[in-house]
Parts: sequence; structure tokens; C-alpha cells
Amino acid sequence: MRQQGDGSYRELLSRIRVGLLIPSDCENILEKRKISFKGESFETRLNELCDFINNFTSIVCLLPNNHMCDQLNAAMLNRITSKEIFLIAKDTIDCISYTKKKVEKVLSNNDDDDTKTAGLSRRITIKIGAKVMIRRNIDASLGLVNGTIATVISVSQDKTTDYIEKIKVRLPSGLEYFIERVSVKFPVMDRVYVRKQFPLSLSYGITIHKSQGLQNAVMDLGNNVFSCGQVYVALYRVTSLDELHLINFDPSSVFASEIAIIEYNRLKRIGKPESEIIAISKQRYRKVKDVSWTLSKIITSVQESGQKEAPIKRTAWIIRGFQNIDKVSCYANATLQCLLNLYIYFQKGIIKLR
Repeated sequence: MRQQGDGSYRELLSRIRVGLLIPSDCENILEKRKISFKGESFETRLNELCDFINNFTSIVCLLPNNHMCDQLNAAMLNRITSKEIFLIAKDTIDCISYTKKKVEKVLSNNDDDDTKTAGLSRRITIKIGAKVMIRRNIDASLGLVNGTIATVISVSQDKTTDYIEKIKVRLPSGLEYFIERVSVKFPVMDRVYVRKQFPLSLSYGITIHKSQGLQNAVMDLGNNVFSCGQVYVALYRVTSLDELHLINFDPSSVFASEIAIIEYNRLKRIGKPESEIIAISKQRYRKVKDVSWTLSKIITSVQESGQKEAPIKRTAWIIRGFQNIDKVSCYANATLQCLLNLYIYFQKGIIKLR
């Protein structure tokens, strides 16, 4: 329904939906939608991507994971000259005193993953003029719903404490509204934890699963795609090819769930026996290496009490394993995980060379 005005794009999506991709889809359609980067380093390519985004009045970048979103959002926010505004959550823990430290430790470990804190981050950094996404259904009649993208135009704060009380945003329709903090309860270690925070996040780059219908979109559909149907979900968000721009595209990332197709066919045989059955695609494309524009995530281990050594810095490389289509590759993936983490066991003395 969304792509009624672009027949060729609609047919392309119908194939990708079931994991089918023909050579002409790559060569004649999707490859031509890729952005051409001139830089050879991460920094220059990221700057080129930011320049490209700024050429549009309304465009969103859809990315496979949060780490990529964080880097793009930070780069775009850095381009705004206004002062940084820090939104710190007010947290309340309803538990007995001796378990409070354990609960706080669990929550601090989830600072980078707001999916475990009801979608509310502990710390949000914005600026006047920044693009944000509303993460809660506030008032559907006003258009203040989960997934709405707006622009921050002012903040209202207590003059004595500098506490941010309200944030004024402008919707794409031109209407302006104040956003207030919301309180959300969620369980941590069998206890109730309450977080009061603005239901907002920067929205220059958002993960594919958070996106709604878009007018223009830049997408990275390369090596970091990790889920069945993820490419289809991203491509479906725009209405025509003219609205689509690709950073990377890896044909091997186009795959559908065989279990879902088998169940779909079973239900069609029951409801419409005369209808055509969808064939499971066995075609496999060679992996295409991404044009890298993000840095690997650096993880700094926390120094435990009584430990004299300095914290160890290590790089967590995003490595895509084998697809378990042969029911054997899962063991290869487990072996890779062991090999990649051997150095940790050497550091701790658990494994020693003889």
C-alpha cells in the first residue's frame, strides 16, 4: 500500500520480503542508490555522511545497531553551535537497603542499553535545534506519539537549581508543544525501579526497528545487518526509490526466516488452497565488504576494589558469524567466540601456556 506510486520498487520489496534477490535488483537498482564516499578514513567519511544529511530538510538515517546510531548522533549534535543541555533521570529504587547497591550496579551496567530501562536513558544530551524522537505515546490527537520526530526549540528550567522542567519541540506540521518527564516502572532483581525522564532520544540516526514511515532515508544495509527480514523492514519505510539512499548494501544480508515461510505456506494451504506457494530461496550471495564510517566500540573494564592494576582497555569488534542454515555453523560460531576471548582468560590467569 505504501509503495503504490512506484511499481518497480514495490516488486523489489515483494521479492526481498521472502529473501529473494535477483542480480538486476543489485546492479540496476540498489547499487545505484549508494552514496559515493571520497574519504579514506573513518572521520572523513563520517563528516561526508553528516554533510549529506544536512542537505535535506527532513531525512533520517536507519542503522542496524545502537553503536552506529550513537556515533552519528554525536557527530551531528557536535555541529550545532548552541550549548549542550544535559537531561539527567531522577531514579527511585523500591527495595531494602542491603540490596540497593546491587540494583544500582545492575542499572549502571545497562546505561548504554535503554531497552532494559523501559526506553528511558539515564543521561540524554541535546541542544537547541537538535532533532529528537518521542519515545512514548503522549497524546495521539496532537501527534505526540512514539516515533514522532521533532526539533528542540527551547527549554524551561528552574532558575535556582537549573533543573529542566519542560522541553518545547516543533513537530513537522509546524505545531509546537511542551514535553514533560514521564515516570516508568520496571523490575530489577525482583524489585520495582522507577525512572523519571524525558521520553526523548536524538534522531539523526535511529535503529531500523524504531523507524516509522519516512519521506527520505539514508540506510546502512551492510555487514552489520543481523536479523531475518531486517533489510526488508528498512526498505519498506520509504515510499519510492527516489527517497532511498544507501551507505552500504550487502546482498548476503537479504534473508528471510525459513520457519516463517513454511508456516505462511501452511496457513495458505488451509485458507486459500488455490493460491501460489512461496518457494524458499536457496541462493546465496558473496559477502560485500562495507565502506567503514564508524569506529569500533571501545570497552573499558571497571577496576574492582583491591585491584592494583590499571583498568584494561579492549576493542570489541563487531563480527558477523555464520548463518546456521546447515545446523552446524552454530558450533563454528561458538568456537570463534572462544578464540576471540582467549586473551581475557590469559589476563586473568585462568589459561596458561606450557
